[in-house]
Amino acid sequence: MIICIEKRMVIVAVGSTNKSKIRAVQIALEQVFPLEQTHQVLAVSVESSVSAQPMDDDEAIKGAEHRAKVALEKEPTALYGVGLEGGVHKIGDKWFECGWIVTVDRNGRTGISSTSRFEMPKLVMNEIIDNGKELAEVMDQITSKTDVRSNEGAMGIFTNGLLHRDHVYSHAVIFSFSKFVTSPSYWSLDN
Repeated sequence: MIICIEKRMVIVAVGSTNKSKIRAVQIALEQVFPLEQTHQVLAVSVESSVSAQPMDDDEAIKGAEHRAKVALEKEPTALYGVGLEGGVHKIGDKWFECGWIVTVDRNGRTGISSTSRFEMPKLVMNEIIDNGKELAEVMDQITSKTDVRSNEGAMGIFTNGLLHRDHVYSHAVIFSFSKFVTSPSYWSLDN
């Protein structure tokens, strides 16, 4: 007996053209959707609607949500929109960085997650706070590299290459899809 399973194409619009963010979503989707499904990731140029360097979690979440919603609006064939927004935030007297991920679907449901947080060196934060620079600009400056944000990211630099941005972000993307791929009963009180 031969069983034919019809493949369903899952199209996901990502509110960014950043190569590392696109790779993160591609890595995640390979795990999120079963083998009988295929997926396509569409990079959509979207402004974040927040400052170039978000300085707290609320601002980064707002930017990720805006990116996800606009990407979904711009791509009528997409089933989901994903927004990824990095930001720094202060806890006590230390600064940390993490990325926020928001996934939205055509029914208005929203899944949200974040990457791991890691402490930022004062050298970097002084440039951001005192000179108004973006993290990406500071990382390029202190490493003498070009476009760190689209490659290993600050995460890769500060882990000595052990954790690259795309892989760290991919875990958060998976979590942001939880609401869409697990039992609806888990989320029955959320909407």
